[in-house]
Amino acid sequence: MAAAIKGALGLEVQLVVGEGGIFEVLLDDTVIYSNVGQCGSLPTDEDILMRLEASLGARNEAGRPAKVAPSPSAGQFAAPCGCQEVSRASLADACCSPATGRAVPPRQLLVEFLYLDLEKCSRCRETEQVLDEALAEVTPVLRTTRIELELRKIHVQSEEQARDLGFVSSPTIRVNGRDVQEELRENLCESCSDLCGDDVNCRVWTYNGEEYVVPPKALLVEALLRAAYGNRQEAAAPPRAPEVPENLRRFFRLRGGGPAPGGGCCCG
Repeated sequence: MAAAIKGALGLEVQLVVGEGGIFEVLLDDTVIYSNVGQCGSLPTDEDILMRLEASLGARNEAGRPAKVAPSPSAGQFAAPCGCQEVSRASLADACCSPATGRAVPPRQLLVEFLYLDLEKCSRCRETEQVLDEALAEVTPVLRTTRIELELRKIHVQSEEQARDLGFVSSPTIRVNGRDVQEELRENLCESCSDLCGDDVNCRVWTYNGEEYVVPPKALLVEALLRAAYGNRQEAAAPPRAPEVPENLRRFFRLRGGGPAPGGGCCCG
């Protein structure tokens, strides 16, 4: 496998034998392959090359160079770019693990796209398109590792609904209830400002130290893989927003979804 990866992609690979039948591949800090939940099966060279090429392609689109992770410490094993060992205790949770022999049902990954306007707001439309592209790339990987993905697109139409959803900026993408970019940044949205006749700030995405009005596909691919294979926490219920931001309140008042008259906008 090391020779195949070096020949196809020019990456130097270090393979270190581990134990327990768990095999995971990391590119930088992102897991791109895991056989947890597949009864200890191992990937083919083609499987790993396909996932490496997809991840490298997404990073290249965003201008982010790939790098090989440092050699793992003793007691770990590595595939391309480094791979951490799963402890013996955690093997009890693996599909048909040697500790229990029981099968674990497929895991669920819930992706939510929350938005205000897909007709006039270019940021919402283009973010939806990039999200669809990112999902198309990672879905085969998720299926291989027995992870089922559910996508919900939610049109937020009232101040009350925004408060119940914990919706504070448009557009928003969540994976298992967690915002893929918890640090909220916004800037002036020209299309929304032109539509509303007033200055309107909309979400800005940050990636590798740069700001984007539409999230790079690599940002979303990494967020999805991190949620699927990183710290496997239970899905979190989004917090109820203590206060709906003024941008959103103006929008809902204009559209009849708020309690008081006022100005409006197409995004918050």
